[in-house]
Amino acid sequence: MVGVDVISPEKTAEFFRGAYTAIDGVWFMSVEEKYGLDRAAELDARVWSVFAKILAKRIMRDFNIKGDGLDTLVRTIALRWRMEGWRFEVPVCMNDEAVMVVRTCPWLEALRKAGREHVVPMMCGEICDVVYRNWAETVNPKITLERTSRMGYGAPFCDFKYTIKKE
Repeated sequence: MVGVDVISPEKTAEFFRGAYTAIDGVWFMSVEEKYGLDRAAELDARVWSVFAKILAKRIMRDFNIKGDGLDTLVRTIALRWRMEGWRFEVPVCMNDEAVMVVRTCPWLEALRKAGREHVVPMMCGEICDVVYRNWAETVNPKITLERTSRMGYGAPFCDFKYTIKKE
């Protein structure tokens, strides 16, 4: 085709990562403008609670990941984070406990770059918790999440400690 450049998979992924983040921001700011921050946060939490389940199921399906253990949970989250450009490590991944440590969160960086600091505590608290609790529940309803460190609250990293409830 004349005038159409070949686009690398990396450039395509980068483009859609940016579009994905942008539409989330535009949606949130539109709701915030019309209904205020509290209502926007409430609706954002509802949207992301459902979207987290969709993403978890889609990653499991598209990457043929089976199981309901912590290894499955960590693998699915790690795939999402790699695709979105997060920097993280998994210092612990056992049958009964998994810990994921985030060093760079592209969502937090985007908020700061856009001058949306007033949204950071809500995003790093309620929204992030809703996303990863619902993600865990999708893999296995017995998985629980504990958070003790959040970059959006000034910590040097975010932690996600997952355990499986004992019966």
